[in-house]
Amino acid sequence: MPFSLFSASSGSINNLIDATRESHVKQCTISFKRIKEIPPTLWTLHTLTRLNLSNNNLTVISDEIFLLCRLETLSLFGNRLKALPKTISSIRNLKHLTASRNELVEFPHGFGSCPSLVYLDVSCNGIKEIPPNFQYLTTLRVLHLSHNQLTSLPEEMGNLKRLETLVVSDNKLTSIPPSIGNLSCLRVCLIQGNQITTLPREISKTALGRPDSVFKTMDNPLTDALKLILETKRPEGLFALMRMDDYEVKLKEAYEKKRKSMENNKDKKKV
Repeated sequence: MPFSLFSASSGSINNLIDATRESHVKQCTISFKRIKEIPPTLWTLHTLTRLNLSNNNLTVISDEIFLLCRLETLSLFGNRLKALPKTISSIRNLKHLTASRNELVEFPHGFGSCPSLVYLDVSCNGIKEIPPNFQYLTTLRVLHLSHNQLTSLPEEMGNLKRLETLVVSDNKLTSIPPSIGNLSCLRVCLIQGNQITTLPREISKTALGRPDSVFKTMDNPLTDALKLILETKRPEGLFALMRMDDYEVKLKEAYEKKRKSMENNKDKKKV
C-alpha cells in the first residue's frame, strides 16, 4: 500500500501533526513553510518512516528526533542547519538522509554508528573534514559530498566496501587516498573541480574501468600525461596501465606516443 501524504499546505502544522497521528500514516511532509522550529509534538509520531522537512528556515533539529524510531527516510534539504542532531545515529532504521544546502560544518560525534544508512547527501554545505569513524558506515552505497570545503579524504573511507557512488566534486581536495582501491563496487566517482594532480594506482581495482561506469576528473590540475590518457584511452585504458608492474614507465611511453601522433596529425593537416 502506498504511503499516505499529508501536506502542510492543507492546514496548520499542528493540525497536520494531529491528522498524521490519528490516521497512523507513515509519511509526513512539512515543506516550503519558512518555519524556524518544529513543534515538539512531531516527535510523538512514532509510526513515521518518512519525514520531509525540506525548504524551510530551520536552524536546529531537536535531539528528540531519535524518538522516531521507525524512521527510514529523512530530508532536511534547503534549511539553515549548522549541525545535525547529536542523536541521529540512534535512529537505527534510518536508510536515506538528505541534508544538502544547509550550513553544516561538521558531523556530530558518533555519526559513523548509523547502522542502516544506505544513502547520504550532505552536498552544498561548509564541511571541512570527514571523521575517521565514517569507516563504520559499512552499509553506505551512495555518498554525496560535493560543494563543501574538504581538503582531504580519510584513509578509513576504504572500509566503505559497499559504496557504489562517491561524489566529491567542487571541494579543495589535493589527492585521493590509496584506500579507494578497496571500494570494489565503486561505479560512479565524480572528483571534478578540485586540486588533484595525480591518481593512486589502487583506483584501478574499483569498478570504474567498466563500460557502464562514470568517472569525471575535469577541472583538476592533473599531470599532462594523465589528462591525455584519460581523454584518449578513457579510464579503462588508464586503469589497464595502472595494473602493470612498470606503470610509470608505461604511462610515460603511452603519453609520448600519443603526443607525437597528435603532433604528426597536425602537421599533415597543415600540408
